[in-house]
Amino acid sequence: MDVTAEIADTGDTLVDGKPISNFLLDVIETHGISIADDDAGQASLRDGLQRLKHTQLAASECPLPDSTTPDYGGISIPAHYDYWACQSGYKHREHYARHDFCTKSPDAVFLGGTKANFRGACARHDLCMDASPGKYGGCNRKLHEDMETICTDRYAAYDVARYKCRDLRDTYWVVVTGTHLGQL
Repeated sequence: MDVTAEIADTGDTLVDGKPISNFLLDVIETHGISIADDDAGQASLRDGLQRLKHTQLAASECPLPDSTTPDYGGISIPAHYDYWACQSGYKHREHYARHDFCTKSPDAVFLGGTKANFRGACARHDLCMDASPGKYGGCNRKLHEDMETICTDRYAAYDVARYKCRDLRDTYWVVVTGTHLGQL
């Protein structure tokens, strides 16, 4: 089974100007997770997709958001991370997926009314891949660890939201590992 092809075959849906894998959207919907839209606060997956799927990002400078807020769960965006996704045509640049936070995945989610922001974990994963050409296994493990830190920080030990967050963490790990099978 070619995991990369299976995921790619599901296609993408544009959510707030960002292509999100339909595979991940199916997993998110199955777990009752809501996507986060920075401009609208909490949006349910179905309502959010209907409202956001045709929104486009305007070309502009790409300032980094303040990742010291509690929703980042202690995993900040490194100051040297080069975020490109607000620039028009960024997808035509080499290695664009290493400069857009969580490629084809939601950057943040709401579980039980509490936001978990994965931008810091994804930015660190991108930087790790830049520093480790062709050897991404350690980067993928660190992404899993960072997302665990976020889930643990944001949700109480016996809160079902923590388990949903961990399911999402595992799904992201499966996707990045499946995508990089020949480069572990």
